[in-house]
Amino acid sequence: MTFIQVSCNDCGNETTIFARSTTVIACNVCSRTLTSPSSGRAKLIGCKVVETLE
Repeated sequence: MTFIQVSCNDCGNETTIFARSTTVIACNVCSRTLTSPSSGRAKLIGCKVVETLE
């Protein structure tokens, strides 16, 4: 299992997400959409990768 530490593009809040997430993930602080489901991996749309955790 791979997890990704991401940073929100709007507020800078860091969140750990599952790399193969099948749901939409929103920022806990500003509610911006961070990821959307894609075939096999989460598609990052409102965030950038800080670190990959294994």
